[in-house]
Amino acid sequence: MEKFIVRILMKFFHSKKKYNLYRIGMDCKINIDDNSEYRQHALFDQKDNTQKDWRDVKAEESNLNYIGLDGEIGCLVNGAGLAMATMDIIKLHGGNPANFLDVGGGASAAQVKNAFELITADPRVNENYFQ
Repeated sequence: MEKFIVRILMKFFHSKKKYNLYRIGMDCKINIDDNSEYRQHALFDQKDNTQKDWRDVKAEESNLNYIGLDGEIGCLVNGAGLAMATMDIIKLHGGNPANFLDVGGGASAAQVKNAFELITADPRVNENYFQ
């Protein structure tokens, strides 16, 4: 695919006058594969981060694997499998994870610093779990 589009969602307004049906495009959302950013500079330069969650934007800028959740226990973990197991243990003991944050094995000191800033700046987080 030339633009690496993952999904296109279009919403229309339909109006019928006698025998004619009119369709007017009202809204359109396009999802593009993030892994194609190095090939699609012109497309990604148009990205609007104002509609994204601030946590997702900060994690993306720091090249971190982050997914925000609705819980109150922040998790900063080294490795996706360990992060999933940590979230399972938190749920097993009655807590709710506030995020999935995997810094990965090759994380730089700056990435770990940004991960700490991200996890401690979230106002919904009451406790943090680092592994």
